Amino acid sequence: MLSIQIKLCLRWILPKRLKVRLQSKFITFIRNNRFHHVRSKGDAGIDVTFIEYKFIATPPDKRLIELAATAAQILCSEKMIETSQDSDFGFCPLLFDFGNHYLLLTALADAKRAKKVVEIGTAGGASVWAWLRADCVEMVHTWDIRPLEHSKQWLATPDCERLVTEALELESNRWKQFVEDLSESNVWMQRCQEIADADVIFVDGPHDGIFERALWSKIISLDNVKDILVIFDDIRLSSMVDFWTGLSVPKLDITFIGHQSGTGIAFLEANRK
Repeated sequence: MLSIQIKLCLRWILPKRLKVRLQSKFITFIRNNRFHHVRSKGDAGIDVTFIEYKFIATPPDKRLIELAATAAQILCSEKMIETSQDSDFGFCPLLFDFGNHYLLLTALADAKRAKKVVEIGTAGGASVWAWLRADCVEMVHTWDIRPLEHSKQWLATPDCERLVTEALELESNRWKQFVEDLSESNVWMQRCQEIADADVIFVDGPHDGIFERALWSKIISLDNVKDILVIFDDIRLSSMVDFWTGLSVPKLDITFIGHQSGTGIAFLEANRK
């Protein structure tokens, strides 16, 4: 009722032209200034965003649909369900929640039979943990501007931190972190061939749309000899909507089996040049 009264008030008080101008500035501000807060241990974080009713039709890609279907079957497998319900892991809802993307990352790696994963956005290492759970993954190269040990606040509980830390220590020969900003041209030039050899690229950066555009302009220039599966996190955040809808490669929104804030997959096809 209060919201209706406010709308009626604004309708009478503000001239239409001024109201449109304010709405435009407000939407621009929210898109360009993502507010994300990682709360203290044991509490959930928060993203302030809005759902934008924008739809741009994209033709279905048979390969992506088949890959998503295979990943969904893996998610429904007895092994995955039993693991998520195991009492030993009950203290880690961040990792074993089907509304998050960690189980899906493992399933996508299995479905793609990925040997090498490139991850952009290490944070607390939870997604590295998810990749390493797939037996087919031989190496994970992960990038962030902060070292993993300084980003443990992303792990919701001490038990979750312990599980991830122990797993990463045990599998230390299968992953490596680079503390660099891949959107910088000199860094990219140094690492681009390493990235072009990946089977999967996971884009999980600041989700402000600005970094992702800068990064994508570099990813699309890769001289990859095989198709690469590219996974994008948080595609339904307001700051990411324009970026996601503007991608001109085969893509599929799989939020229904992924992260509640949006999961998108795309193919970076080989020999585009």
